[in-house]
Amino acid sequence: MRIATHEGEVRYFGRDWPSFWRRLGTRRVLLKLNDQQLRDIGLSRAQAEREASLPFWKL
Repeated sequence: MRIATHEGEVRYFGRDWPSFWRRLGTRRVLLKLNDQQLRDIGLSRAQAEREASLPFWKL
């Protein structure tokens, strides 16, 4: 399935499922990190929650 992005480029949804699943898993892990761990990677709690709330297909 083709989808158009806001910049007008076309991507093929579903062509890279391993990356989509990895991204989904990584975003879920962000929610499990404590505040010290988030600081270590340079994120605030709000940034981690915002990132984790993105759909898996968004970069």
